[in-house]
Amino acid sequence: MDTWVVAMVRVRAGRRLLLWAALAAGIAFLAVVQARYTRNFLHGPYPMTAADLDAVGDPDHTPKVYVRITGTGSVETALTREEARGRGPRRHYVLLVGDRGLLYSSSRGPLTTVEGDIRRIHPSWPAYLTGPGVPARLYPFEVADHDYYTVGGYAEIIGLVLFVLVAVPMLPRDLSYWMEPREHRVVKRLATWGDPIAQDEAVAREAKTPTFWPGPWRLTDHYAVHLGLFVFDVFRWADLLWAYKQITLNRSDLVQAKTHRAFLHWPDGRALLTGRGADLDEVLAFAAARAPWAVFDSSAETRLSFVRDRAAFVEQVAARRRAAEKAAG
Repeated sequence: MDTWVVAMVRVRAGRRLLLWAALAAGIAFLAVVQARYTRNFLHGPYPMTAADLDAVGDPDHTPKVYVRITGTGSVETALTREEARGRGPRRHYVLLVGDRGLLYSSSRGPLTTVEGDIRRIHPSWPAYLTGPGVPARLYPFEVADHDYYTVGGYAEIIGLVLFVLVAVPMLPRDLSYWMEPREHRVVKRLATWGDPIAQDEAVAREAKTPTFWPGPWRLTDHYAVHLGLFVFDVFRWADLLWAYKQITLNRSDLVQAKTHRAFLHWPDGRALLTGRGADLDEVLAFAAARAPWAVFDSSAETRLSFVRDRAAFVEQVAARRRAAEKAAG
């Protein structure tokens, strides 16, 4: 039977596995639903002739949506002149393709080759599609000239690449922790504190009645326990290295607000707490009473020392701890 700490590790690993499964299922679902979009992004724009345009039926279901058409010229319509009165950069023109006309939008003026995706014509536009040189027969759809297929397609690829880059290293690790949670760093850390069973029982007992409860953290007499939705961690106050409070001034128009954060660093992890300034001051005082050898200083010199030579910083705190314990008898 799992101990409390082992069970917490297994539960969080299981939740992360469920999250990966849900994300993978969502990606697979989008791939099926957006199959036409993906196919057009990868293989388009498809070159289309007048015969190909004649064969287009329902624009919402035609397989080739992202297309490129070359005509013999372009003409303006009443819709073009109406749009010119506005401030928008796009105008609608009619591309001459054989004996028919193809409505298209462009931010670069009239073109002889247009590229974009096939869409239905707005119901109110046919009355404006008149003018000198406009063919009597127009296709019942338009070609929208914008970055819908290129930007959206690249966004999908970037999202998929990020998912793979994150999931490939983390998925095996989460599966390993779910199957064998005793390999997790928290369980191994508890083993260095003494009897693992006794330590586990103490953590479980104190986590039920914390002195402070900032967000997912449970701060008890001897431990800082992180009970997040997907993360579980345990640290001892005795091992605390450095703690400080940070105040950030946020300005928006005429409103000013302060964000208070407290950072607590251990040799192999940290806690980030948010809340009211007075509450965080109480937390830091609580920590200082349990780890008086730790550094409680937010100066740039302390930060630089911690970042540049972590090992030396740890040794300095350990020396103060040994001296304090020796003085206490």
